[in-house]
Amino acid sequence: MNIIDIQCNPYYILSVLNSRPTSFWFAQKYGKLQRGLFPQFKINELASFPIPTCGKEQEKQLAELANKIMIAKEADFNADTIALETEIDRLVYQLYGLTEDEIAVIEGT
Repeated sequence: MNIIDIQCNPYYILSVLNSRPTSFWFAQKYGKLQRGLFPQFKINELASFPIPTCGKEQEKQLAELANKIMIAKEADFNADTIALETEIDRLVYQLYGLTEDEIAVIEGT
């Protein structure tokens, strides 16, 4: 999928880009997260990121989770959304077909 020509739900893209596996990928590829600063990515960096394709049901599920987080944070910036974020991470791990060992490496960072 070309990130510049998005053909799917933007909340799906939001959920994937804000997931733990994606943060890990960018940290490994570009070293952006090592200083603890909020990373700023250039379009060419995002263009090289492999957004997974999935079925409409998976896309809808991830989009709904991202939307729930947005609604919760709009109501209360300090709202606890960890359970929703964890569910997004779990689904994104599945989309990439990561093994338990690979997930353990990501979770350990």
